[in-house]
Amino acid sequence: MPDGATLPELPVEVTENVLDQLRGDSRTLAVCCRVGRDWYPRARYNLYHTVHLDVDNIGKFFKAVAQDPALAELMRDFSLNGLWKNPSTPPDVLRTTNLKILRLNFIDTRNYWLPTLISYATSSVTELSLTHCFTEDVRSLMHFLRTFPHLKHFAAAEMRIQMQPDEETLADIPEFPALRSLCLSGFGGLPLRLVNTFVGIEGALSHLSVLKIKLSMGELERFSQVLVLIGDDLGELELTVEPDDTALGPESNPLSLSSCPKLSFLTIDFRLLHPKPISHPDHLAWIPRLLSSVRSKGLRDVKLIMRASGARTKQDIDNLPWAKVARALRAKRFAALRRVVVRIVRGGGVRRFAVAYVKEKLAAVERRGILRCVQTGGSS
Repeated sequence: MPDGATLPELPVEVTENVLDQLRGDSRTLAVCCRVGRDWYPRARYNLYHTVHLDVDNIGKFFKAVAQDPALAELMRDFSLNGLWKNPSTPPDVLRTTNLKILRLNFIDTRNYWLPTLISYATSSVTELSLTHCFTEDVRSLMHFLRTFPHLKHFAAAEMRIQMQPDEETLADIPEFPALRSLCLSGFGGLPLRLVNTFVGIEGALSHLSVLKIKLSMGELERFSQVLVLIGDDLGELELTVEPDDTALGPESNPLSLSSCPKLSFLTIDFRLLHPKPISHPDHLAWIPRLLSSVRSKGLRDVKLIMRASGARTKQDIDNLPWAKVARALRAKRFAALRRVVVRIVRGGGVRRFAVAYVKEKLAAVERRGILRCVQTGGSS
């Protein structure tokens, strides 16, 4: 700051609001900590409220906490990234007693130093995310999760877990947290395997209200059986379906939502074009049938995410039987519907006409004033 310059005298609430908006921008907040005495408390709080650590900054962070251990108590949102190898052991156990959100990315959950970072946080964390993490097997993962007794929200994406076809039952795991939301993605059948594991643990999904899961076509029928067990209180379902070699009959209905009486939000994410040449053009015929299986009278929001890579023509867009979708959405059970979103992802070959064409196909929904159709993404 130039010599003789003075800080503007802003109302306290304005200053605090500005500093709150900078949360997550560690460089700017670090500068704000040095601007003046009035800014320091709020800037310091926001600087350590949200912490992202990786191999480049972890040493500097440990040094700062060693000088002022109370900084760890300011942490509410903590992300630890890309530490497959063990870094230097922290100088002391971090007193992360107020941590609420913990995100581990590219972490081996067996690392000996991990407890020094999170041992004080196990009683306060309510949201845990594991991305590209490694754990020895599903039992080890479940025992890791039960160390967080107040866990409400769990997400796992592309985890590396040893596959054991004849896995033993895990029903004997005591005092497992009751999850409110569950988000599972990955390949090789892992999401369905994990949700089945949770179903087998007493109380784990007894209060589940939000489920986001990625499945293959061949897994839909088994997932329908899962919904029978956990669907009573489910208010939001986000379903991503990847095509496979499963051949559906012209009238087959592999998945039903009839066991979800409280469903309010439904998202279906699907691939418009099958990646392999197929003999039948109706590989998406299950979608209107899924909509027709809805029994919740309180469904307010339906979102169709259509991944349109490779689409070039209106005939490609017609892979989804729009007339049947429109007919399903006109049913009395959808009287409470307040919004229908169709999001076309990528599909540069149909960019000129896709949105208008979908609106034409869903004209009845458009007349109700609840349709929103957008196209996002790249050019392929």
